[in-house]
Amino acid sequence: MHLSPFAKARKNDTNDSKNIEATLHSEVFTRPEDVAAFAHRLEMTSLPFAIETAYIINLVPPTNHSNYVVLDNACGPGALVEWLVKEITQNKVPFSIDATDYSALMMNEVQKRKERLVWGENVKTTVMDAQVKSPVTK
Repeated sequence: MHLSPFAKARKNDTNDSKNIEATLHSEVFTRPEDVAAFAHRLEMTSLPFAIETAYIINLVPPTNHSNYVVLDNACGPGALVEWLVKEITQNKVPFSIDATDYSALMMNEVQKRKERLVWGENVKTTVMDAQVKSPVTK
């Protein structure tokens, strides 16, 4: 039976998410254009839901009576961060966004986007595993 790189990584899982990520990245993302294509697909599927959520929780439209502090956990390639920066800066509202993801590959994409779009010091990027690990009990 032929297994995809994702299935192989899961099959060999030793509960080490960093090891799985390294395996996936080395086997799946061997060329920069593969990374770009994956990031684009991720944005096209997740961004509409993220924008809708921003409206549901009243994060947008921004009000002049607020100083926005946003944590975008599992930010992927940063499409929502880009959208939020545009929405909030149009209204000249002070803000700070912390964009985090456990994938160094995705955070590299966010950092490239940050530099290309000149987000400045209002947006900070951090590789961070924010997943809660359950203790193993016997």
